[in-house]
Amino acid sequence: MLTKSKNIDWANISLIDCVEGNAQDAYFTLKLHYLLLEKLKVRNVDSLLDHVLSPAYEMFADIEFHGMDVDEKELSDLDKKLRRDIMEIEDDEYMIDEVSIESNLSSNDDLIDILFTGEDGFNLYPIKKTDKGKPSVDKASLSTLKDLIDEELVRRNG
Repeated sequence: MLTKSKNIDWANISLIDCVEGNAQDAYFTLKLHYLLLEKLKVRNVDSLLDHVLSPAYEMFADIEFHGMDVDEKELSDLDKKLRRDIMEIEDDEYMIDEVSIESNLSSNDDLIDILFTGEDGFNLYPIKKTDKGKPSVDKASLSTLKDLIDEELVRRNG
């Protein structure tokens, strides 16, 4: 039986191990299907499965089997636009006094410093902490923090 997929040489896997792994995938996928189907029925949204998802299965299977055509120029244009948008947002963020030009806004440590712990930062109170005791800057924490700040600004201005 295979375990720890990080250590598996997928190119040289035995046929028996491959078949067993595929059978396990199918078994657990089916179990998950029935579990989720029951949850959909309890919430009375199983019609979503019947009317939206099920009709799309054939299309998804076709895409998985045959692939999907991608307009490389359109994809490249979208990439350039998104990169420009990100640069503009980052430029705006570097205009904030608490954000140093040396700060790497993609770095969790730098974000923690800017938002919570830095002497020149915002000195906000963290929503939650990581297992290592550091303030969390995961998506949920930052989203909650943003909502709280927005509410406070409305309260102060309203």
